[in-house]
Amino acid sequence: MYATGSAGAAEGPHGCGETGSAGATQTVIEPSENRQSKVGQGKPDRLPPCPVEKIKDAYNAILPELPQAETLATARRRIIQNRWNWVLSDKRGNGTRRATTAADALRWFEGFFTRARENDFIMGRTARGAGHENWQAGIDYLLSDRGLTQVIEKTGRSA
Repeated sequence: MYATGSAGAAEGPHGCGETGSAGATQTVIEPSENRQSKVGQGKPDRLPPCPVEKIKDAYNAILPELPQAETLATARRRIIQNRWNWVLSDKRGNGTRRATTAADALRWFEGFFTRARENDFIMGRTARGAGHENWQAGIDYLLSDRGLTQVIEKTGRSA
């Protein structure tokens, strides 16, 4: 289910609609030129609910060498939520969104985690600085702004 090759590796994520026990949260983004939502008919663009559990499972399956994400506490849900929202609303340099559907966004996360495997720093193949010898990247770091930048801008480059 989760690709581990580099084909289709995505640029990077930022945000997600959190699903809690009270139901799914949907974030409204400004509609562009009366575009119809792919989620609801005739309604302005709304982001689909974030499949927090599926994203966590994708991370665990694609990056088993890294600390496994076992819990989905509020702070971690928020990190995943924010990255999901970013993936579905941020535009690339060419003006297109990174993903327009929930399925596209989930594939983006899978590609992002796959791309992270190629990063020597993230995978611990480079020496850590003094005081950080035992540090390991985890899901929270990867989905943070710093982790996103590390994967997108520094993957495949020599240290």
